[in-house]
Amino acid sequence: MLALVKRLRAASGRQPAMLEQVLRIEESAHGSDYAANYALRCAFLAQGEDRTS
Repeated sequence: MLALVKRLRAASGRQPAMLEQVLRIEESAHGSDYAANYALRCAFLAQGEDRTS
């Protein structure tokens, strides 16, 4: 997921995402909708927003 987020951010001219950001998102995405929450929050990160809550 980190590689994909980095690629999308680079295509938009944004700074690369850090592993810590993706790990924080993964940790915060626990629950019954884990996959959807993880993917959505990584999409936000790729667009320049860091939403971990």
